[in-house]
Amino acid sequence: MNNNITITSHSNPHPYLKCNWFSKIFHTWVTSLLYLASKKSLEEKDLFDILPQDKSNSLIENLELAWENQVVLSRKKKKNPSLILATISVCYKTYSTVGIYIFIYIIRLSLSSLSSIASGKIINLMTNDVATIEKLSLDGHFFWVGILETIVVLSILWIKIGYTILIAACYTIFVLLLQMACGKCIQIIWTKRVRKTDLRIKLMNEIVKSIHLVKMYSWQQPFQQKVENVRRIETYYIIFQSLMTSVKIVNGQAFAAIFFLQIFGLLWYKQIPFDTEFFTIAFVLISYLRHTFLHNFSGVCVNLSQYWAAAKRIQDFLLLEEYHRSNAIKEKTTLTSSDETKLYLETEHLSASWENASFHLQNISFTSKVGELVMVIGPIASGKVSIELDNRLHFYTEIFFL
Repeated sequence: MNNNITITSHSNPHPYLKCNWFSKIFHTWVTSLLYLASKKSLEEKDLFDILPQDKSNSLIENLELAWENQVVLSRKKKKNPSLILATISVCYKTYSTVGIYIFIYIIRLSLSSLSSIASGKIINLMTNDVATIEKLSLDGHFFWVGILETIVVLSILWIKIGYTILIAACYTIFVLLLQMACGKCIQIIWTKRVRKTDLRIKLMNEIVKSIHLVKMYSWQQPFQQKVENVRRIETYYIIFQSLMTSVKIVNGQAFAAIFFLQIFGLLWYKQIPFDTEFFTIAFVLISYLRHTFLHNFSGVCVNLSQYWAAAKRIQDFLLLEEYHRSNAIKEKTTLTSSDETKLYLETEHLSASWENASFHLQNISFTSKVGELVMVIGPIASGKVSIELDNRLHFYTEIFFL
């Protein structure tokens, strides 16, 4: 894929490319732009050109190449390709390019792939799933930072009060495991909720497209109940996810109080004296650790669990069949003039399908002569229009009414 389109109509080189290390550290290269903004309103021509590392074209091309390498490698090793490895190897912190690549990949899908995936699911991929990747890129490092901070804080308290910290350390480990378990539960619930959301959007799209049939056969009530049932299950998943999120937040809020209760309770029970200096140090350390558990570590556990599910959904989408012009079927008729006067169409054991999963027309064998009327009756999207060949067999669809 080669995208060599340049949108900018002016050339204003970025000063970051030629500035010294002092200017890069203290961002003094932006002084000229700030001075210009104080004199007049900035226009598009006043802005700097994009840095080479910030251009999306090269990132998309590299991501596409990395994904193709993963697909080829998976075929050799007979395992599923990993979008996570492809993204990490190319983008590092710029995970947002996955959303752009999804948009480009939609244009290259084949007809069978487009018919097997609803438009609502594509919207969910580009909003919910890609958003989880962006969230993880912002606070993913807090996963190891939170564990490292816990070890440092417990080590300092061990030096101050000795083995009395063991019970509090066990409680801290319990909090870490509980936060991870809550993140895993939220990931499972979130995955099921997203599937129900895709199903609900798919049902709504089908109803809107076939509203004439729904009105004609008075199917409003059954379809309404079907959508309500899916929405009800989706609401249950949202409630369960909110409950697990509440448990995670309460666990983080109560961490400092329970930690202090255990430490000072043991010190009081063993009649170990403690002064204001120890209380101040312990309060600062535990409060800092509480902020890590409440905002950073708990959030990264949820985002990491959701990222695994989102990456799996995007991988399934990227593995759909693409359209290739070389696979187009070109056939020429072999009927002679004498055959045309006798038969218009002769078909035996025909199998046709719009999707790879199942056939809609099977084992068809009929002969149609000139002047005969052939009627094909079937449900919507069963492939009735597929029998129209070279515009020589006239096909009339039924007229719907509201």
